Amino acid sequence: MAGPPALPTPRTALEVIQSWADIPSDVRKRRAAEASQHDDRSALRSLQTAYIGLHGRRGTDTSPLTLRTYWRGAQHFLAWCAKSGVKPHQVGEAEARRFLASLAEMSPKSRQVYLTGARSMVAALRWAGLGSGDPFASIRVTDPTPREEKADPYTSEELRRLLAVADTRERALVLLAADGGLRLAEVASLTWAGVDFQRKQLTVEGKGGKRAKVAATDRLIKALRPLGGEESPIRGISRRRIQQLFDRLCMRAGVKPRGYHALRHSCGTRLYRATRDLLIVQRHLRHSSARTSEIYAHLSAADYTRAVAALEDNGAGV
Repeated sequence: MAGPPALPTPRTALEVIQSWADIPSDVRKRRAAEASQHDDRSALRSLQTAYIGLHGRRGTDTSPLTLRTYWRGAQHFLAWCAKSGVKPHQVGEAEARRFLASLAEMSPKSRQVYLTGARSMVAALRWAGLGSGDPFASIRVTDPTPREEKADPYTSEELRRLLAVADTRERALVLLAADGGLRLAEVASLTWAGVDFQRKQLTVEGKGGKRAKVAATDRLIKALRPLGGEESPIRGISRRRIQQLFDRLCMRAGVKPRGYHALRHSCGTRLYRATRDLLIVQRHLRHSSARTSEIYAHLSAADYTRAVAALEDNGAGV
C-alpha cells in the first residue's frame, strides 16, 4: 500500500493529514511502525505533519515555516536515534535525557528547536499507537543568560551610520525593523496592499497568521515611496537574502552585525526610552504579553554606569 504524501507544503498539508487520519487505527499503527523501524524519513515527516495538523495548537492553520522548523528538529532527533541504535518509538526518559545532553554545545535556542521537534515526533508516534507516555515531559532547556542581555540592540549611533551608507532599498529594510518593529518574516511578506501612505500605517501578518496595524514613522513612509509598484517592496528577496544584504550593509557602515532581528530590539529599546510605557512597546511590537516587553525596561550597561557615576554628583560633598 502506498504511503501518505511526504511534503507538508501549503497545497498538500491537508492531504497529508487526511491520508493518516482517514485510515483504520491498526493500519496507521502498522505504517508508523514500519516508518520508525526502517527510518523512513518521508513517511515520518508526513506523520508528524498530520499529528500537528490534528493536535497542534493551531491545527490546520499551522504555517509551512512552523512545520519546517518542527521537521528540522525531528530530523536531528531521528539522526541521533539512528546513531544511538534506538528506534524513535522506543525512546524513554533516559534516552530523551541523553538526546538533550547531545545538544549541550548548541545555543539554547537551537536546543529548544531540536527538543521541540523531537517531542512532536515522539508524540506523533504515540498518536499512531506506538508506545505510551511522554519521555520529554520533565525535560526543559535552560538558558542562564538574562533576556535583556540577549537583546543586544543597535544603538542610535549605529543606526545613524547604517542609514548614512544605505541605498534606497537598504534604507527601507532597516527602517521597517528599526522604526516599524517588523520581524524578518513580516518584512519579507509585506505587500503594497499592506502599506497605507495616507494613514502612515502598515498591515502586517505576524506570528500565527495574526494581522495587525502598525504605525509608521514619517521617515519610514518616505523610505518606502521610491520603491513603489504593484509588488512587494522586497519581492523576490528571501529572508536569508535580506539577512545577507543587511550583514553587508553593516560591514560598509563599520557596525558589528548582530542579526537583522536586533533592529527590532533597537525599536523596542528606543520606544521605551522615549515613552517609559511598556503598553505602547507591547502594542507596537505586537507582543502577546507585556512581560515580553519588559526586557526593554531594563537599564543598559551604559545607563547603569552613568546612574552610579551620578551618585558622586548628588552626594553630600564627602
